[in-house]
Amino acid sequence: MIIECDSCSTKFRLDESRITGRGVKVRCTKCQSVFIVHAPDTPEVPSETPDETAGETQNDTP
Repeated sequence: MIIECDSCSTKFRLDESRITGRGVKVRCTKCQSVFIVHAPDTPEVPSETPDETAGETQNDTP
């Protein structure tokens, strides 16, 4: 599988058999940044963003 460094965008080839259930830490050989790679069939946890309507109240009176 092809992975990409989060910091410098350098691409690397990684053997998928090295990835465990929790992912694997990888160090970029170009910029030395460490990032975690998850298996391709493991969905990433989406970042929590507040609902756009959160905090808004509706007043039904005319």
